[in-house]
Amino acid sequence: MPKKRADGRYVKIINLGRRPDGTYIRKSVYARTKKELEEKVAKIQMDLKRGSFVEDDRMTFQEMGEIWINRYKNGIAESTRDRYRSVLKLHLYPYIGGMKLKDLKPLHLQEILNNLEAKGYTGKTMKHIRETANQVMKAAVENDLLYRNVFERTKVTNVPGKERQPLLPETIKLITDNPNGHRMCIPALIMLYCGLRKGEMMALTWEDIDLEADTIRVDKAVTMADGEIQLKLPKTSAGIRLVPIPNLLHKILHRQFCKTGYICKNAGGEPMTYASFRQAWSAYRYFLYRCAGGQPVGRNRPRNVTVQKITPHMLRHTYATLLYDAGVDVKSAQKYLGHADLEVTLGTYTHLSKFKKDQSIEVLNDFLDRKKAL
Repeated sequence: MPKKRADGRYVKIINLGRRPDGTYIRKSVYARTKKELEEKVAKIQMDLKRGSFVEDDRMTFQEMGEIWINRYKNGIAESTRDRYRSVLKLHLYPYIGGMKLKDLKPLHLQEILNNLEAKGYTGKTMKHIRETANQVMKAAVENDLLYRNVFERTKVTNVPGKERQPLLPETIKLITDNPNGHRMCIPALIMLYCGLRKGEMMALTWEDIDLEADTIRVDKAVTMADGEIQLKLPKTSAGIRLVPIPNLLHKILHRQFCKTGYICKNAGGEPMTYASFRQAWSAYRYFLYRCAGGQPVGRNRPRNVTVQKITPHMLRHTYATLLYDAGVDVKSAQKYLGHADLEVTLGTYTHLSKFKKDQSIEVLNDFLDRKKAL
């Protein structure tokens, strides 16, 4: 029942819910008349039911997003935080950043996801965007700014991404035939013929390479935290592994072997940052372009030779392709690639099997078409 205070206002205490420890969350509602009080209480109860009630009804999604990224995500890898920041700034803030938390509805996020699907974004990317928005709203709930996460029921269509293609034979030859002349030649060859991830390659030292046993020990990776390079263990125990060195790579490493130090290093001998790695990789791609016969590029001189665009992950995918082509069994491939889950390796092998089958059909069709033309 409402009570009348000494100042003439009416007050009623209502329950907003329970805290994690089971105690009630209570709120005092004030009004000048009983009717006004009943209307305020009814509105709060309706907002609670809808999940749109907030204690601070001025808080916007962007304000909550900044609190979430700075307080909830300050202990994760810098690269992961950068991905979250990118999602917030590119896909969420421009559309719902200025909206108050209490005004958000499922349709607001669903519309963002539907528009991304229409633009051709993959299901994986859209799930990451939805999960980011969900985590921001969950943080608001945990801080009693909301009493229900209205984004929980949004749906993402499982749009498959583009199938990864291995490097073309001529690209593999271009990399292999040019093992020196640029500081990224050796890292590229190791990723190509041993399947290391970019972060693992950035942390690799010459001490990790044993040319007598023909193995590379992978037991660490580079990450960024608070703008500084840090070394970390792989995400799973499967990431710690010994990878065999093929004879072809052994000969190249033997000629250029150094006793100590990082293979991907800056001028001070320390591991490269992500930014310096990107710059070096871009310069390496131009180096390969020149090795392929390309002429200097300028404002009035476009590229005159086409070279396949190469990324570090394409080198790793090509390594998986080489394992498949060589008939390496899936369990060994799982170990060499550092997959914690065999299903991941099986998925890669299944994709390659389909890719090879499609190639075979194309070859057969070309042959039959030529026969028909005779």
